[in-house]
Amino acid sequence: MRAQVLWNEDIPPPDSPDVTNTIWSMAFKPDGSEVVIAIGDRVFVYNATTGAQVHNLRAHEPGKPVYAVAYSKDSKRFATGGADNVVIIWTSKAEGVVKYQHSTSIQYLSFNPVNYQLASLSCTDFGIWARDQDKVLKFTITSKGLCCSWNPDGTILAIGMMNGSVLLRDSLGNPKSEIARNAPVWCLDWNPAKSELEAQLLIGCWDETISIWDAEGKQIGVEKNLGFDPCSISFYSNGEFFVLSGSDKKVSMWTRELVCLGAIITQKDWIWTVRIRPKTNCIGLGSNDGHIAVYQAGFSIVHGMHEERYAYRELMTNVIIQHLVTEQKVKIKCRDLVKKISIYKERLAVQVTDRIIIYAVQSEDEQDLRYKTYKKINQKIDCNMMVLAFNHVIICCDNRMQLYNFNGDVDREWNLEASIKYIKVIGGMPGKEGMIVGLKNGLVLKIFIDNPFPIILMKHIFPIKCVDISLYKQKISIVDEKSNLIIFDLKKQEMVFKDSNAVTVAYNSEMEDLLAYSGNGIISIRTESFPPSTQNLLGCVVGFKGSKIFALHYITMNSIDVPQSAAMYKYLEQKNCEMAYKIACLGVTENDWMSLAIECIQNHNFTLARKSFMRNKNIRFLELINKIEVDRRSPGYNDLIMMGEVSAYQGKFSEAAALFEKGGDVMRAVDMYRELKQWDKAENFIKKLDKDGQRKLLLDKAKDSENSEWEVSARLFINLGDYKKALTIIGQHNDQNWMIEICRQLSKVDNPDAIQYCANYFRQTGNHGFAKEAYLKLGDLKALLNLHVELEKWEDAFRVAKQNPELKAVLYIPYAEWLISKDKFEEAKEAYKEANNLAQGLRLMKKLTTNAISEKRFKDAASFFWKLALEHLSLIKDCMTPTSEDAEHFSQYENLKSQSEIYYAYSKIHIYAELPFLLPTPNYEESIFYGCRFLLNSLPGKSPAGINKLYVYYSLGRLATKLGAYQTARVAYEKLQGLKVPLEWQEEVELSALSIKSKPAQDKEELFTICYRCMNTNPSLTPNDSCNYCRHPIIRSFLSFQPLPLVEFEPNSSIPSKKVLQLLNSEIPYSMPKGKKSKDNEWQESLNVEAYDQDTDDIFVQKVMEWVELQVGQEDYQPVIVDETCLGAIPPQEVFIFDMTSKCPSLPKRYFRLMIPELDVIMCKECGHFFIQDEYDVVYLEMECCPFCLFKDKTDDE
Repeated sequence: MRAQVLWNEDIPPPDSPDVTNTIWSMAFKPDGSEVVIAIGDRVFVYNATTGAQVHNLRAHEPGKPVYAVAYSKDSKRFATGGADNVVIIWTSKAEGVVKYQHSTSIQYLSFNPVNYQLASLSCTDFGIWARDQDKVLKFTITSKGLCCSWNPDGTILAIGMMNGSVLLRDSLGNPKSEIARNAPVWCLDWNPAKSELEAQLLIGCWDETISIWDAEGKQIGVEKNLGFDPCSISFYSNGEFFVLSGSDKKVSMWTRELVCLGAIITQKDWIWTVRIRPKTNCIGLGSNDGHIAVYQAGFSIVHGMHEERYAYRELMTNVIIQHLVTEQKVKIKCRDLVKKISIYKERLAVQVTDRIIIYAVQSEDEQDLRYKTYKKINQKIDCNMMVLAFNHVIICCDNRMQLYNFNGDVDREWNLEASIKYIKVIGGMPGKEGMIVGLKNGLVLKIFIDNPFPIILMKHIFPIKCVDISLYKQKISIVDEKSNLIIFDLKKQEMVFKDSNAVTVAYNSEMEDLLAYSGNGIISIRTESFPPSTQNLLGCVVGFKGSKIFALHYITMNSIDVPQSAAMYKYLEQKNCEMAYKIACLGVTENDWMSLAIECIQNHNFTLARKSFMRNKNIRFLELINKIEVDRRSPGYNDLIMMGEVSAYQGKFSEAAALFEKGGDVMRAVDMYRELKQWDKAENFIKKLDKDGQRKLLLDKAKDSENSEWEVSARLFINLGDYKKALTIIGQHNDQNWMIEICRQLSKVDNPDAIQYCANYFRQTGNHGFAKEAYLKLGDLKALLNLHVELEKWEDAFRVAKQNPELKAVLYIPYAEWLISKDKFEEAKEAYKEANNLAQGLRLMKKLTTNAISEKRFKDAASFFWKLALEHLSLIKDCMTPTSEDAEHFSQYENLKSQSEIYYAYSKIHIYAELPFLLPTPNYEESIFYGCRFLLNSLPGKSPAGINKLYVYYSLGRLATKLGAYQTARVAYEKLQGLKVPLEWQEEVELSALSIKSKPAQDKEELFTICYRCMNTNPSLTPNDSCNYCRHPIIRSFLSFQPLPLVEFEPNSSIPSKKVLQLLNSEIPYSMPKGKKSKDNEWQESLNVEAYDQDTDDIFVQKVMEWVELQVGQEDYQPVIVDETCLGAIPPQEVFIFDMTSKCPSLPKRYFRLMIPELDVIMCKECGHFFIQDEYDVVYLEMECCPFCLFKDKTDDE
C-alpha cells in the first residue's frame, strides 16, 4: 500500500491579515474531472488530473474566508459558503445561480445524493434549500454546527456540533433522534454502501475517537481510539474503506470495521480536509499550511501459491484461499492489514501488522480448505519476502534470509552475496525442505533449511527475476530482468535453450521435460527439445500441473486447460509411442487419443493402443484390438487386411477398400460398402465376384433402396423374381395402379402368395374393386365374401352367399352384428336365425331386455319379453306329445309371455307414479286403476327386476280412493305401511291412510269384477287374475285393462279342425237374449249380474251353465267344451280364434266368445290380446301397430 503524488501546489500566505492560506474544504466533481477548493476568501476549480487551474471565483466578500464547498451528485451544481454568512450555488461552469444568507458564518455544506436539496450549516442554525421551494427552510441549533452529511437514501441529515451532539433530521428538517458524544464532533460521514440492515454513520470526535452508529442513533460495535483529533473523513464509493486525516498530519486508510491499514500520506501540518476522487484510487487533501495535493494510491498484490492452492488478499484484511482444480474458495477474516501471504501444502502463513499467523488444515483430504489457526509468531518483522515450509517461516530482507520456527525463534540465518529477487520452496521432508533462490547478481542457489551452506546451481550475468526447477531436479529455468528465458541442464552444466520476451516460467509438476513460460500476452509450452508451441494468454503463468496452466491476471487466478497435443504428435513423428503416451496422459483431446492409438496399432504396440482406447472408453476399437491379437496367432494372417480394418473403423473407407483389395479379399470390401449403403462403390468390385455374390449384392441393394429410391428397389425385386417383396414396397408407397398391373400379370399357379398379398392390401385400403378382382383371380370366394362384409357391400355379399349356400354362416353373423350397430335388433335376430345361431340371437334379446329394464324403458322390455316368448314357442316341436326340451320351451314361453304383460302394465303405472298429473287420455285414471289390479293379481311372489311395488300400491291407493273403491284403497295403504315411502310422499300417504278409515269398507258395486262364465262377482284383487269360483281367467282390454265379456271355449276333440272352422263360420240366425237393452246404454248394464236367464234359447249359454255346475269345486280350470250343434249356433262375429300355428304348428288354437255383442272388441292376431275397438283405433292412428306386440295389421273396417 503506497501513495504517489499526482500533482500538488503550495498556496502562499495572503497579504491581508484577516485571511490565511489554510485549506478548509475541498470537493471533487462526481465524474472525477474537477476539484473545487476553498482557499482564503476565494474558490478555485482545478483539473483533478493535471492540477491546472480552471476557475478563480471571487463571489464571496473579500477578507471573509470560505469554509465550505460541496458538489451535487449529478455534477451539475456546486455550492460554497463562508464567513460572510452567504451560500452561493454555482453551475458546473462556475456561473452563480442561487444566493442566500444565514445569520452567522457558514461552517459546512452537503448536497442530498438523491434530489437537489442542499443542507447548509452555520454556527447557530442550519438550512435546507430545494429547487422547488420558494424559500430556504431554517432551523435553530443549540450549539455551533461543525459538519453535516446526508445518508445514501437522502432521507436523514446528520449534523455534528461543538457540544458533542449529533442531530439526526429528516429531509424536511424534523427531528428523528440524537447522538451524544463527549467532545466536539468535527467530522462525520455516512457509508455509501448499506449494510445488511441500514446505512451506517461514521463519527469523528475530538476526544481522539471514531465510532459507528445506525440511523436510529444506536452505536454499532465499539469506538476506536486514534491518539489524535480527526478532522476529515471520506469513504470510497464501495464503502469498504475510508481515509481519515487529522492532527497527526497524516492520511490513514481504514476498513469499514474500523481496522487501520496504516498511514499512506504524511504532511507537515494538520490536514483539515481529505477527499476520495470518484472513480479512481486518487486522494485529495488540503492542509493547514496551504498545501494542496492529489495522490495516486496504489495497492500491491499480496498472494501465495503452492501446487493447486492459491491464496490472495481481499479488501486488505481478508485472505481468500482458492483450490484451483475444484474452484472452491474460503475466506479468512484477519481483521488487520494483511502484508504477506505464503502457502505450503496444507499450511498457510499470513503476516499482519505485528505478527505472523500460521493456519493449518487438520484433515488429510487434499481438497479440504477448512483452515484453522495453528501457531502465531507474535513479532513485528519487516521483510521483502516471506515463504513457508512445513514447520518454519523463511523471512527475506535484502540479502539476508532468516529461518523462524513457529515459536518465533530464529533457527538459522543465511547472508547471501546479493539481494534476493526470487525464492521458492521446492519441497522435501519436513524440517529438510529445499529452496531455490535467485539473486540480483545472477546467482541461482539451492538451499536446504537444515544446511547452512547454499549450493550454487548456475551463474548468470543479469539479475534473476523468476526461477523454477524440473520435476526430477535435472534442469532449471530462469527469467532475468532482460526478459530472457534460459533453460540450464544441471547435469551437463550447459544452457540447452534460450528465448526472449519472458516474464514468468513454471515446470510441469507431473513431467520432467515440460515447462511453460509467458510474456507479452503469449504463453509458450516447450517439451523436451521440441520447438515451443504458443497461444494467446492474459496474465502470467505461475503454475503448471498436468494439462492445467495456472495464470495470474492482476489478482485473478485462472485455471486453463491446455492440451498437450503438439508435443504428442512430435513424439509420434519420432515413432516414440511411449513418450507420446506419457505426454497424452497429461491431457489431450479425444481425437488425439484416437490418433495415438492408431499409431500404436501401426507400430504393433497393442498394449499402449489398448490403454489409449480405454481412455476414450472406445469399446469398438478395444474389440478390434482383441480380434487383431487373435488373428495374429491364426494362420493366414494378413497385415494389409488388419490395416484395412483399422482404416474402416476410422471411417477411411476408400483407403480400407484399397487395402482389402491389395490384401486379396475383395468380398470384404464389398461387404463394407454394403454395410455403408454405398452401392455405387460396391458395384466397382462386382465384376470380381462370382454369380452368387453378384446376385446377393443386387438383392441387398434392392432391399436398401426401399426407403430412399423405392421404385428402383421394386423393379430390382421384380427383375430378381421376388414379386411379393416388390409388391410390399409398392404397397408401402400406396401406388395401387402399379400394384394391380403387376397382379394382373401374375399366375395363380406360380405366384399365389403375391396375388394374395395384393388382395389383402386392397382389402385393407378399402379398394373394393381391385380386391374383388384379386380374390376372383385366386378363386377364394370365402375371402371375397369377407371382403364384401368388411366393406359393407351387402348386396354383393348376398349374391355370393346365394350362389354358395355353404357360406351362409360366414355372411349372416357379421350382418347381424352390423344390424345391431344400426339399432335394427329385429333384423339382427332374424340374421342370427339364418346363420343357425339362434342362441346368439336369444342372448341379444336378453341383453336388450336387461338394458331396457335398467334404463326404465319398461314398454320396450315388455316388447322384448314377448319376442323372446315367441322364439321359445317356435322351438317347440310337438305340443301334444312334448319332450322334456319342448316342455322347457313351453314353460319359458308361458313365463316370458306373463313377464311381457307385467312389464307392459307396469310401464303405464311407472309413468303415472313419476308424473301423476299427466292425463294423456280421457279414461287415463281408470286404466291405471285397472292396470294396478291386473299387475297385483299377476305378480309372482318375488317381484321381477325393476318392478317397484311402492309405485303400484301408491297408484292403486290414490286412484281407488278417488274412484270409490275404498276397500281396495284400504288394502293398498296397509301394504304401503310396510314399504319405505319417499319423504315427499309420506305426508300424503299418512293422511290418505287415516282418511280412508272414515270411508265404507267396501268398493262400489260397478267396480267389482264379474266373471262372464259363472256370472259371480270377484273382489278387486284376485290371485292369478282369474275367477275365484270357476278359475276362468279375467280377460282384459290391454289398453284400459278393464275386464271384457269373453268366455273361452274348446271344441270337442272329436271334431276335426276344418269342420270346427266351417261350423263357426256358418251363418245361423242370431237370437237376442232376453232383457237386452239399447245399444246406447253402457255395456256393463246389458247383463243380469245375478245369473244367465234360465229360459234362454242360446245353446252356448246353456252349455256354459251346465259346465259351471260341473266345474264348481274343481281346482283346475278347464275351458267349456262344446259340440257341433253348439259351434254352429254361435254367431261368427262373436267368435275370436287365437291361432299361433304359424309359430308352432302343434300348438292348439284358443277360442273365445264375446258374451255382449254390443261391445266392439278386437283381438290382435299376432299376440292374442284383446282391446276395446274405440281405444284401439285411437292408439292405432298414432302408432299404426298393436300397442302390445307392435304388430302392424289393419282391422276389418280399415
